[in-house]
Amino acid sequence: MEEKLEYRSGMNIPKPTQKFTIERSLVTLYLRAGTRIELSTDPNYLYIQQPENNSCAALKKIRAIMTVEPIAIEPQALSKIINYQIPIVIFSQTGSFMGKIAGASSIEEKIDLAQANMSQEMKLKIMRPSVWGNLRRCRRYLMRSRGESNSAVDIACEQMEQVINRVYQQESIAALLETFQQGQQLYYSVFGHLLKHEWGLKCHEPNSVVSRMLDFSYRLLEESVKIAVENTGLNPTIGFWHTNRHQQQALIADLANEFKLYSELVVIRVLNKQVIVREDFDGHGDKSGLPLSVVHALQYSYMQKMNEQFTYPGTKIKCSYEELLYLQAKQIAMLLCGTINEYYSPDLR
Repeated sequence: MEEKLEYRSGMNIPKPTQKFTIERSLVTLYLRAGTRIELSTDPNYLYIQQPENNSCAALKKIRAIMTVEPIAIEPQALSKIINYQIPIVIFSQTGSFMGKIAGASSIEEKIDLAQANMSQEMKLKIMRPSVWGNLRRCRRYLMRSRGESNSAVDIACEQMEQVINRVYQQESIAALLETFQQGQQLYYSVFGHLLKHEWGLKCHEPNSVVSRMLDFSYRLLEESVKIAVENTGLNPTIGFWHTNRHQQQALIADLANEFKLYSELVVIRVLNKQVIVREDFDGHGDKSGLPLSVVHALQYSYMQKMNEQFTYPGTKIKCSYEELLYLQAKQIAMLLCGTINEYYSPDLR
């Protein structure tokens, strides 16, 4: 077994593996509506014309392109993008997913077989740290963001600590799911307290503007997770927690759920800093989705979050939050293939 790390909760949590690395640092391009992409005079670069500015990007440095329609891509540029295996994810001007342009994903046979044959014990081996990490990060954020003394948030944090301490005591998936749901209910019961300027009062109402913003930000996260999973040879349809349904792929939902907090922070940031205000919705009426200005603001905030750098706990690896998703997917592949003994969900501060 790998060395353990003692936490105040009294649980022995596995240390992160020292066996993984980031092979090369790539970036995702987040492009606004009305963008045009051509080949530069150097065919190894893209020339990108956005409404506000023009830029060049080296094809070998691009992980993916996430854009809002309409987008115009010169045929030669599109051919190069596909040859470099760069996926293009397209969202509508109201924030709904429209589609993806990408070559065939490469699922490694050894990993695929290991996923298909996952035992309950193996699923629990991944689920426990996933649930522990999710709830611990949510609780930590509540504690850090509550500002002045807030009895409701204080009580939720105290109760969440008790729930977190029970995670590694659960011996079945059903019991672990129940523990996770208890922790999530506590977190979301005070989620509105994190939002300023009256946004929190109606944030839980079905189809509220806050709910729609959270949905769009979460969909951005799902697409980032999907790209990370596809880059590690995993089969996105075989998960350890969720099942495939409608457009949801099991493993994508597993990892996106583990780091859902980061998509929520994107929305909290733009609302609390008043980057998005109620007047942005004045001309939108009862239409579904979001105004284009809100989609662009959330897209930019999401890009900022994904590009933030930190040192992966217990290692010397400097990575972005986008690269974190790749490292977590890589860990799952390594665990399934027997390269490492434990899955670690980072205890980020």
